[in-house]
Amino acid sequence: MGTDIHTIVQVKKGRKWVTVARNVADGRNYELFELLAGVRGPAEPVIPLRGLPPEITEIEGAEHSFTWYTLHELIFYGYFVINVFVSEIMEAVEEAGETDLEYKYIRVVMGFDS
Repeated sequence: MGTDIHTIVQVKKGRKWVTVARNVADGRNYELFELLAGVRGPAEPVIPLRGLPPEITEIEGAEHSFTWYTLHELIFYGYFVINVFVSEIMEAVEEAGETDLEYKYIRVVMGFDS
């Protein structure tokens, strides 16, 4: 049995975060999981786990290692595997009709199953 990532992509509108997509990550990329949340590898995540933001109480299918990143934070680290994930997030944001947003106003909330 493997581990899967479950995601919610949100954009900030005014003072509120609005969900524009779910489950944007494609496949089981354990290198990505390790960098983002310390899952399926020995390394610590690039940012310590933050838990869920206050306005999100659960992510369907996720059981552990909850955290979130802004797109600005993901781009800052510049790992190739993270850049592929950023491309998937941006594609979902654009498909939702959201354009011209600063990266700090786009975030991905995530959790993992066993």
